[in-house]
Amino acid sequence: MSSENHTTIAKDSSNSTSSPSQVAVKESPGQRIARTYELLRPIFFNLPYQGLLNCWVVSPGWKTNIETSDELQRRLYRIPIAVPENGDPHFEDASPASANILIPMGTEQGGLQGLPVLATTLEIINHFLAKVSTNNFEPKTAREVYADFIHDLHETRRAFRGIRSSHGWPIGYGEIYCELCERFHTKLKHDHLHPMLRFLEDVDICFKGNGTKLYAAFVFFKEADVPQSCWNDSMTMYLLMARNLKSAWKNMHRYGLQNDMAAKPLITDLVIDFFRTESVSPDLVSVTAPDGLRLQQCINILAYTLHRDMRYCDFWIQNLRPKPGSWRGLYDGNTGLDARIAFKISEDFDAYVKSVPDIKRRFAEVYGEVKTLMQDIPIWNLGE
Repeated sequence: MSSENHTTIAKDSSNSTSSPSQVAVKESPGQRIARTYELLRPIFFNLPYQGLLNCWVVSPGWKTNIETSDELQRRLYRIPIAVPENGDPHFEDASPASANILIPMGTEQGGLQGLPVLATTLEIINHFLAKVSTNNFEPKTAREVYADFIHDLHETRRAFRGIRSSHGWPIGYGEIYCELCERFHTKLKHDHLHPMLRFLEDVDICFKGNGTKLYAAFVFFKEADVPQSCWNDSMTMYLLMARNLKSAWKNMHRYGLQNDMAAKPLITDLVIDFFRTESVSPDLVSVTAPDGLRLQQCINILAYTLHRDMRYCDFWIQNLRPKPGSWRGLYDGNTGLDARIAFKISEDFDAYVKSVPDIKRRFAEVYGEVKTLMQDIPIWNLGE
């Protein structure tokens, strides 16, 4: 009896209608894809830049999913990030000790005496960038405005002669002193740059500026008469810059990143110059982009300036003809700072004279290698 009951119950159970909660809902292919993307979205948000970029490239569906998120687009530098109202978006904040350093009294600074050096330097830079970005140098010429800019920055540094001792700078000074340009300003936040441009932290390019306007100066080559070791450092820097630019150019085209923002928050103005001792020639390369500088624009301007800088360096090398024993009379007796430091005695200079043929040979090799690396970048050829 119990066996029949058991059998009957089993049959009844097998024929009973399942409750709605037990019925499996069959998803359409589109619904399954949508649900998969919802599961993937948190993963996308936790990926580093390169991982997210790879996902964007590998699957059209993933690409569409990423493109529907403004936050993911910002992480990929596809859309701009607004500039914050407070603080400088691209440069580090100075400590109170640095911000309050005053231009010393008793110098030739005139009306600048007693003013904060950091704020004064920033004012000089802003005035210059405003002139360049609007291409309005009146009532002066572009050459005169550039000369004033270089002179005023030089004066802010000259006022501090004798302050740095053999033990270094006093508290606060070293934080805002740039060893590349030998002026006082805060440091660029290189992590704000597009990942393809982060290599700029490793090369000798000095960035100054404020807000969305940046001024950059190549400091690969300062002056001609320096020891062979200094020339070797310069040539290493040229190669490093060229290799990284070529890599950035290839990846930009591989992933289709030409219209990515060059930085976040955005940069609207970039002015680049190559450093020339005692030069007052306004030989600048600049780009203005009110909607934000793009990655391709930035790579182009860097490649173009690199070519101009190397041509200038090549000109000096081709004209290197120092003579033994001529140290004190070199260029009418006006040797540069690096030369004065390096060549303390005439024998040091004479050793440099003997190395000049090797410097010329090595630079020719480096110049040829850089040309080969950069020949696929069209704007490089405009530097000729």
